Amino acid sequence: DSMVQKNMILPFDLEMIQLIDEPEEVVKHIKKYVIV
Repeated sequence: DSMVQKNMILPFDLEMIQLIDEPEEVVKHIKKYVIV
């Protein structure tokens, strides 16, 4: 949140950051944001 307050990133950027253990879940998360 401090990076948002300092205008270094947008609040939307925080939605892209997640800790994921399962490879299948990682792929699902990436596909939400990347156009292939």
